[in-house]
Amino acid sequence: MNKKITFKEANTLSKIAFDYLYNSEKLKPFIQDNSSIESFEKVINNRKNINRDLLVKELISQNINSNSRSIENINLLKASNSYTVTTGHQICLLTGPLYSIYKIISTINLAKQLKEKYPNNNFVPVFWMATEDHDFEEVNHVNLFNSKITWESNQKGPVGRFELNDITPFLEEIKKKLGTPEKDIQTIISFYENSQNLSEATRKIINFLFGDLGIVILDADSSELKKEMIPVFKEELLNQNSFEEINKSSD
Repeated sequence: MNKKITFKEANTLSKIAFDYLYNSEKLKPFIQDNSSIESFEKVINNRKNINRDLLVKELISQNINSNSRSIENINLLKASNSYTVTTGHQICLLTGPLYSIYKIISTINLAKQLKEKYPNNNFVPVFWMATEDHDFEEVNHVNLFNSKITWESNQKGPVGRFELNDITPFLEEIKKKLGTPEKDIQTIISFYENSQNLSEATRKIINFLFGDLGIVILDADSSELKKEMIPVFKEELLNQNSFEEINKSSD
């Protein structure tokens, strides 16, 4: 028999996360809204207009080989009553910690719940790949059967651009530890063997696991998307607004 276990019962949350979910009044001075489904109406109404044509064009280009459900969701973003529900994580090897999977599942479920609550709107689950992270040591290993297996590489820069021509020893060690991997695990391993870089392999894995649920995968390492931020960059360089806002938050 399946039993649904709430976060409250699981007792795995930090105190501040627990309070956010169940005692939000305590955090009221520090947050805009509580975590209830009703609070999203205010969030929806506060969304600003964006360059939807550019967003859709870029997402279609990035997800050209993704599941048809994902493509359908991308096309929904052309409409002004469509919104994204976004999560993100570092592009760890072999999906990384279970927490990253929980994030994606929770995002997909929240999009469904919002559609039920606000049927006149569309909600698209998005996974933001942290491809521009430079901390390779955080993503270059897995812990399997009490052993740490590491991808050794001398490459530098954004980890999403790391080529996979030196990842074979890592994959061979994984196969050795697993013996004869199950079919799905063999498929996931094959993505590293048939991709140009870590970003491409990670996209294939997430699409393989969640594409039929409509997840849209975003790689923000895009010059076209970054051009939209030029006014923000300019304002920051000239007026340093972040300094003032960060000080307010700290106070």
